[in-house]
Amino acid sequence: MPHAAAERRCERLRNATMIGLDTWKLPGNVVPPVTPFDADGAVDYARLQREIDWVVASSRPAAICVAGVEAQEYQYLSDAARRELIRETIAAIGGRVPALVGISHASYRRSIELAALAHESGASAVQVLLPNRPSGGAATTAEIVAYYQAIVRESALPVVAYHNQGPGADLGVPALMEVLSIPGVVGLKESSRNQRFLANLLREAQARKLGRIFTTLEVLLGTLILGAAGGTMPAPGSALAALLVEAFHAGDLPKAVRIQQLLSEMPARWIAHGLVAVSKASLTAIGLDCGPTYPPFGAVPAKDTEEIRVFWDQALDEFPALRPAEGRTAEPR
Repeated sequence: MPHAAAERRCERLRNATMIGLDTWKLPGNVVPPVTPFDADGAVDYARLQREIDWVVASSRPAAICVAGVEAQEYQYLSDAARRELIRETIAAIGGRVPALVGISHASYRRSIELAALAHESGASAVQVLLPNRPSGGAATTAEIVAYYQAIVRESALPVVAYHNQGPGADLGVPALMEVLSIPGVVGLKESSRNQRFLANLLREAQARKLGRIFTTLEVLLGTLILGAAGGTMPAPGSALAALLVEAFHAGDLPKAVRIQQLLSEMPARWIAHGLVAVSKASLTAIGLDCGPTYPPFGAVPAKDTEEIRVFWDQALDEFPALRPAEGRTAEPR
């Protein structure tokens, strides 16, 4: 296909689906369900279905993130298993809330292939980690912009950039503004937990009328006040975050502050074990066992497991709405 014709085709596809985030209920939260594994290291889809049903009912998410953040442990899967996880998670969501599919890969060509799968499977948007240079050394802003431009040109879905220093590149506000200025990049998931950095980022994005910014549990209330679109966090912290967003919407600042106090303790108090380990231990504590982290990383010692259980017992006593009524589900949007 000639280059001009290909550009026109991609533009038509983007125009048809660019409303992706406009269909989300915002401010709101994006929830990445943790991935349960069986004893052989395969995804346990029965447990995943139960978790997603709980997330829809308890966390009332703006969207569910599908194999899109490192806490979902998709890194351990083969390409075929990752594709299966994408298809099966979207099927488990069943159209009740929008799906945001992770397509991060060192090769933009593989990301484009995953974007096509996300589109075929009914996703609302795709999420892409800001990449490090695979061969070593920090990627330049120009390299990262070129990477996103290559994906956006071929993706029929809008793109949410994902800023997670460590697994991905560590960029400053000016570089992030360049990424958000790319047509087709409609949002940014930002994981620094740095309130000062986030205040500057939100100010610049709003001044330039660029994409929506999603933050994290630890800074959720402060960044909502500053204009964030919401946060991204796994269950069961997502259920507390839902109550915080709803209190914020209702103007109930004391309730929002109290919930933020809880979210400042969980997962930070036990974060040395890793977010996914704390999240899985927390799910077990509330009676929604999603198994341990993928071995050999992230086992939580018995003492900390007990502390996590006590935290959630107290949180459930204080906020009974965290536990949905038996059989309660959310209606399709």
